[in-house]
Amino acid sequence: MTVSKYLKNRLLKKGVKGLAKGKTTAIQTLAKEIKALKAANKKEHQYLQYGQAESRINVIQDYLALNLCNYAVGAPIFGADADDDNNYKIVHHSFKMDCFLALENTVNEPDTTTFTMYLVSLRDDVGIGVFNSFTGALVLTPNLHYYNQNGQVLVNPKMFNVHKKIKKVLTNHGQNLANPSAQTQDGTNCRFMVNYSPRQVITNVSGDWKALQSSVDPSKQFYFLIFSDNSAADLQSPGFTYNIVRTMKTIV
Repeated sequence: MTVSKYLKNRLLKKGVKGLAKGKTTAIQTLAKEIKALKAANKKEHQYLQYGQAESRINVIQDYLALNLCNYAVGAPIFGADADDDNNYKIVHHSFKMDCFLALENTVNEPDTTTFTMYLVSLRDDVGIGVFNSFTGALVLTPNLHYYNQNGQVLVNPKMFNVHKKIKKVLTNHGQNLANPSAQTQDGTNCRFMVNYSPRQVITNVSGDWKALQSSVDPSKQFYFLIFSDNSAADLQSPGFTYNIVRTMKTIV
């Protein structure tokens, strides 16, 4: 029996539709399974929190570089008693940094003091040049790694990934009283928050990740840089205090 051209086309179209429908159903089933797997993994993940408080640090140098990834000094807080089976590695999920900046001995400061602060990480190919592997500190050179002139501060984009920039201008009490028009919006002290989510895996090949200090991969370190136009010779020592809470996520 000869099948008409019309019937052939109908059968062909029906076959194609059936095949497409079958593939669509398979894709939808797979998507549901992936979604369910992600939901199950999310329930198994545990979030651990560690706090680190630093008392007043004098800002008398041209710059101050604070290492925010010294995991060994963190004190366990909420959730830190959770089961951490894969203790050689973990995800650094986020951190919240509560900062307080204040002028000290302000009668000696005749002018406003400008502070420029950066949250940075090191670029992979140049991090070794400024990173001290023994202390975890940064060694920066003016006009090479940063530029600081008359309150204008820039960091070298070839050296750093800049994640946040904060600028504060503080005025002393004596100047405020003598000339109210010279007051700045930030006053003689200020408080501010710095929040960031690295979401990166931290690994310690020789032990617990909580023992990591300066041995963290330089490209995974985060630093808070503080620059000021304060003179070290005027006996005025601005003080910086911070409290940081790191949230870590276990790997299952």
